[in-house]
Amino acid sequence: MNAVTDSNRMLRDERNRLKEQVTDLTEKLNALQERLAPVKDLNSKIEGLVVDKQSLTQELQKWKQRAGQLAERCKFSPEESRRLTAERDGLSKQLQEEKAGKVKVEEALIKLKQDNTAIENQLVELRKQQQIEAISVSTSDKFPAE
Repeated sequence: MNAVTDSNRMLRDERNRLKEQVTDLTEKLNALQERLAPVKDLNSKIEGLVVDKQSLTQELQKWKQRAGQLAERCKFSPEESRRLTAERDGLSKQLQEEKAGKVKVEEALIKLKQDNTAIENQLVELRKQQQIEAISVSTSDKFPAE
């Protein structure tokens, strides 16, 4: 009778310990999910900025072509030619800056995607641990020691 009492006490202690572990893992899981939300928001913002940048770059290219076509159609005075040359140089510089900005945004996107993947992997592992421990707790509840 004493051995059964001791066995029951040990099983209750183990069940309580496993319940605490499940609670701890659930808290960790929730914390990781909270950390993941801003990363997802940043990813969507960066992707939106990349799309905006691409459309602006395309628009810049169209304006350059339009200016070239107009220049070919009309004879320009030397002043107008200098002004257009300066404008072209400015647009070229702006394009280079946009390209550099795009590279930075893409690097940030890659970093965020890597962080996102790492966090999702942690989340998957924690969910697996939680399931294993939940199964262990439910198994120990269903089959008490005799």
